[in-house]
Amino acid sequence: MIERGVHLCYTCAMDYYVYMLRCEDGSLYTGITTDPKRRFEEHARGGGKAAKYTRAHKAVRLEAVWAAPGKPEALRLERMIKKLPKSRKEELARGREPEDFGLGAFERMKQP
Repeated sequence: MIERGVHLCYTCAMDYYVYMLRCEDGSLYTGITTDPKRRFEEHARGGGKAAKYTRAHKAVRLEAVWAAPGKPEALRLERMIKKLPKSRKEELARGREPEDFGLGAFERMKQP
């Protein structure tokens, strides 16, 4: 069964995505991309294309992905998530939106 409002692919309708990665030490990393699967693989491999944070904290799992209507909206959501305390980020990773967070313009993607 497919959940309401969940896309099955990362190339449908929207060009930018906000993603949340789980790192080996249990921390969460958030970023934006046009291709979540490719970006996760870059973080997981480490090296030059990985973020400085994920070079030091190995990415092990793609926790969540939200489709954004455009790059400005993706950047805004990324900033909002990064400002949250870890407990609220964990709620998002588990699929629960914290109260008054406002994910209305974003659709959570089904994991590949």
